[in-house]
Amino acid sequence: MLRRIAELRGLRERIHQRDESAFDDVRSVGQALRGSGGTFGYRELTTVAALVETAADADVPRRLEGLIVELHRLRTPDDPAGASGAPEWLALAAGRPPDDEALRGAPNLVAAWAAAAAACGVDEHELAGRVADALGLRTATELQPDRSALHVVPDALLREHLVLPLRQDATTIHVATADPAALGVERDLIELTGRMPVFVVAPPEELRAAVARALGDSPAVPERAVRGAQAAPTESDREAMRAAPGDPPAAPAGAPMRAEASIAPPDAPVSIPPDAPPSAPTVAPVVTPLRGPVPAGPRLMPPAGPPAPPAPPSILVVDDDGGTRLLVRTLLEKRGYRVMEAGDGREALEVMRAGGRFDLVVADLDMPRMDGLELIWQLRRTPEWSRVPAIVITGEQDEDMEASMMEEGADDYIRKPLDPRLFLARVRATIRRAKR
Repeated sequence: MLRRIAELRGLRERIHQRDESAFDDVRSVGQALRGSGGTFGYRELTTVAALVETAADADVPRRLEGLIVELHRLRTPDDPAGASGAPEWLALAAGRPPDDEALRGAPNLVAAWAAAAAACGVDEHELAGRVADALGLRTATELQPDRSALHVVPDALLREHLVLPLRQDATTIHVATADPAALGVERDLIELTGRMPVFVVAPPEELRAAVARALGDSPAVPERAVRGAQAAPTESDREAMRAAPGDPPAAPAGAPMRAEASIAPPDAPVSIPPDAPPSAPTVAPVVTPLRGPVPAGPRLMPPAGPPAPPAPPSILVVDDDGGTRLLVRTLLEKRGYRVMEAGDGREALEVMRAGGRFDLVVADLDMPRMDGLELIWQLRRTPEWSRVPAIVITGEQDEDMEASMMEEGADDYIRKPLDPRLFLARVRATIRRAKR
């Protein structure tokens, strides 16, 4: 790993010196590391190296830094931040050496930004400009997301990685980030949105506040107001709860009186209108405060409330890639579905044997132990599961393969990278068809 890191550092220097051949050399290193990742089972390295191998010249500096970060992570697997608390690209943007002792102790990226800004004597906005210059990017001029862009990225991804989608078009999505070299996040955005991310740089604390506002959980807005949760009980509410069963809560001072109809006692004097029929019962309004027991008497029962809404559909997501499961799960849960997960076909069958009842199974085609098609075969052969609909997610472009999936029992298929709108539309349509 150290040899490769040293090699990439040398290529970084050549790029800064405007050596155009260095761009191709970086892509060649990416190709070599992609093969190594596949050989030795480093799945994340394979993904990151593939992005470097296919990078356009404008993306090479940023993706090179992401590859260095991944190599540091593999070299120090017990320390997710790598050998240094601050990634090399942030240290260099601050004018510090990659292994600067002052930046080694930062526990996370937010702390690393603060340490780097302090080390070079600038605020984080100026540091963001330096990071953008070093990686060939721009800084975020404003952090006001377009609703259509915000709609296609799961909330969990925004919170966990501090990214904020700003706007999108047919082919790209502009995303504010404090970690532009996070190639795993870039891959997830590509797979989830079907668009190429265009990153702009923003300081992490400012970005954190913008993400909170966009998701409606800013401290300025109580969470219960955002999510429709019940407000906390007041002291008077608590007193009412402690009252004897059947007693109404005591009325606060100055509270209005409540009028209730009750049949007058037999010995109460009443006034009968001259035009009333002899047998007409007389009802006298009795005004009682909200304090103390309510006089007995017949009362109208309140109308029954609306029927409880049906439980949302339950979906089992089956994929051996944890990142893909997270993305699919958050996309579905954002639309109100209940979701469970399984790592492959065998685990999915174990979940179902344990009593899980599902309205839909969404399974990746290529999985170890039992792939998506084998899982569908098992579902169709088992009487209690034979009518559970299934959607297969596939990266295959072969139309014969797609036809085979439908012939073998799949209800639908969708190709990677997932288009969120198309995926959700097919989920809804498949569940609707199954209920007919």
